[in-house]
Amino acid sequence: MHIKSLINRSFRKPRQNKKEGITQNSKSAITKMKKLCDDKNIDLTIMLIPDLHMKIPYEEEFKHFFEGHRINYFKAMIPRDGYFMTDGHWNSKGHLLASEIIIQHIKDNELLVPESGSKILKKQE
Repeated sequence: MHIKSLINRSFRKPRQNKKEGITQNSKSAITKMKKLCDDKNIDLTIMLIPDLHMKIPYEEEFKHFFEGHRINYFKAMIPRDGYFMTDGHWNSKGHLLASEIIIQHIKDNELLVPESGSKILKKQE
């Protein structure tokens, strides 16, 4: 609940004119999430998601910010047919592909390994 509350408060859109680039609210929320994870010895990985035009707004600025704060990140490139054309959210094909991308990222980076005799993944010590 604490993280959900933090995200809801921190990612609220500012009432003034829209600023170009990463907002201070976004930077603050990401920094707080990183600290919460560090305090619990949990690795934080953020997935960048493109919009319908296959672009990630302010991608280079996000990458620079993540690298400066030692935050792992990766991109989930979902083809246009993985989106609802009416609102830009993922459809069932997009969700399936995103889950496959996440699982592959976890495997490629050895973030989790199966516990002996179990299908449940456990963080590697």
